[in-house]
Amino acid sequence: MFTACDQNTYGVDCKQPCGNCSKGEQCHHVDGSCPSGCDAGAYGVSCKESCGNCSKGQQCHQVTGRCLSGCYAGAYGVSCKEFCGNCSNGDPCNDVDGSCPSGCEAGAYGVTCKHSCGNCSNGDLCNGTDGSCPSGCEAGAYGVTCKESCGFCQNGEQCHHVDGSCPSGCEAGAYGVTCKESCGNCSNGDPCNDVDGSCPFGCDVGAYGKTCDEGIV
Repeated sequence: MFTACDQNTYGVDCKQPCGNCSKGEQCHHVDGSCPSGCDAGAYGVSCKESCGNCSKGQQCHQVTGRCLSGCYAGAYGVSCKEFCGNCSNGDPCNDVDGSCPSGCEAGAYGVTCKHSCGNCSNGDLCNGTDGSCPSGCEAGAYGVTCKESCGFCQNGEQCHHVDGSCPSGCEAGAYGVTCKESCGNCSNGDPCNDVDGSCPFGCDVGAYGKTCDEGIV
């Protein structure tokens, strides 16, 4: 049942707190709306949302939260709540979509320059658009952006630069396409099958499961 509320509450049994109504006014006892709008820095029907980083500290639109004069340098988006990435030369980003007018700072990539380059070969800088490495990956890394780490390839070999597979299989004790999985508790400490992790002679006492990795704590 709705009753008249006080002490900045509203709703059934007055259990919901009011938002930031102008001059501390009591909100509507049913829907929480503020009769005279929001305090500075707040917006929404019940004034519970916070404005973003509007230019010159101006108040945002009290209903939509939009910054009518745009964002201050370093912020973007409809309500200026997103922060720019690493734009070249410290330039401010576009205050609508966050794009960087002159591209990304060295070591960053993407439309908003918020992604960091991976482990490119020879310390090369990655492509500022898609993060790819011009000369491939540093030893021990793989993937389009060289952010993935190789597994335990046999004899310490470099994994495939695209999919991370190991050309000669896995080191003893590892298995899987990228040799990142660890063998379970195989009988007599035998190494597991480096493709599917199965144990050739079964499990150690107390262990069970397809890869003998269950049962022993």
